[in-house]
Parts: sequence; structure tokens; C-alpha cells
Amino acid sequence: GGSAGGSWICVGRSDGVVVCVEGRMGSVLNTWKAHDDSVVQIYCINANQVVTVGKDKRAILWDLRGGGVDGGVMKMSSIVDLPMRGPGMTMNSVAMRTFNRKEGGKASNILYTVSGHKAAAAAIQPPGSPEFKVKPRNFCDPGGQKVQKKKLCARSMVLLPMRNLMILGCEDGELKACV
Repeated sequence: GGSAGGSWICVGRSDGVVVCVEGRMGSVLNTWKAHDDSVVQIYCINANQVVTVGKDKRAILWDLRGGGVDGGVMKMSSIVDLPMRGPGMTMNSVAMRTFNRKEGGKASNILYTVSGHKAAAAAIQPPGSPEFKVKPRNFCDPGGQKVQKKKLCARSMVLLPMRNLMILGCEDGELKACV
């Protein structure tokens, strides 16, 4: 993930560490332990905040301006218990969409995750919020019945904004469209 103007770039590592570098020269601005397992995705929220998603089934909002331990980045809020099945969460099983509210309202950043026969969606929590625990839900067939483990094993997804569709890439090589 990187800032909109390209002034910094954050890179996640397999040991859970995030490195933030200056966009032009590549000098390290900050390094911190973000997760207990691999970092699979990083999203820029604004010029000072990023969301990291890790295989530890957590999404964390960070403030890059400091204020944390030793003046480093500060954890502002987190989402826990993201769905993960089989080989685990990948960058293709996580997506984030920003929804702008009408008439100058504050934008909402929604994180989506899929794994196996379950999915979860949660708003990135405001700074200082208590830890938010998601409840992954089963996908349902057109008749409204829960899809069982043996019937669906989603490994990746793409969100299509025009019709609010989610396209799932499944373990058996098939694509499934979800509303």
C-alpha cells in the first residue's frame, strides 16, 4: 500500500513486519511488527493511515504519524476473527471498498474477506474503538439455504462496483457470482 501522492510506500513481510519507505529515495521511514503471521494486504486510508491485514486473521488500522511505543506508528483499531480455511488468507481473498456518504458525510471503508464457504464484511473501526470481532457467514444458494463446506471453496474474489457483485474464484477452477 502507498500514499495517494506516492510520498511513502508500505510493504508487508512474511514475519508480520511492515516497512514504510519514502517513495522517491526509498529510505526507511518506519518499521513495526504489525501481525503475528504474514502480512497479506495493505490499504492506504489517507495520507497518515494504513490498514494491514495478516494471516493471524486480523485487520489493523495504523497511524503513521507516531504516538505509539517509542514514537513509532500507533495502533488505532482492529478487526479480529477474519475467516480463514485451508492454506489460509491471501492477498486475493481480501478486498476493501470505500463508500462515500452524501452531503459531506464521512466515508466508510469496508473490508471484505472470503475463505472456503464463508465470507465476512466489516467497517474499519474509528480510532480508539474497541477490538471488533467479525462473524463470518456462510454463502447461501439462490434458494436462501446455507452452502456447505463440500459445495464451495472460495480462494479469491473481485468486487465489481457497478452492480455490487462479488466474483469468487473457487478451488475447483469455477467462478461464482454473488450479490
